[in-house]
Amino acid sequence: MTRVGIIGLGYVGLPLAAAFAETGTEVLGVDVSAEKVASVNAGRSYVEDVESTELARHLQSGCLQASTDPAGCASATRSSSVFRRPSTSTATPTCRT
Repeated sequence: MTRVGIIGLGYVGLPLAAAFAETGTEVLGVDVSAEKVASVNAGRSYVEDVESTELARHLQSGCLQASTDPAGCASATRSSSVFRRPSTSTATPTCRT
């Protein structure tokens, strides 16, 4: 079975994790924010593009779980890191590396 690790559960990572879970793929979402992880594991979405009922369904099916510990990604067959792009003081995204 395919297991996907998504590192970063923000406005890109959470919908990506939900999309993989929708296909029946086992997904581990990892974030440094314990608050985000707790919300996901409680089935409460904080992202406009993902409904709480959708999260709850994926949790109940066992296709989605969230953690602050990235060690679980070691068993993933695929992984993706999704981080917020740095921005200036005016919230304009920068493209610096």
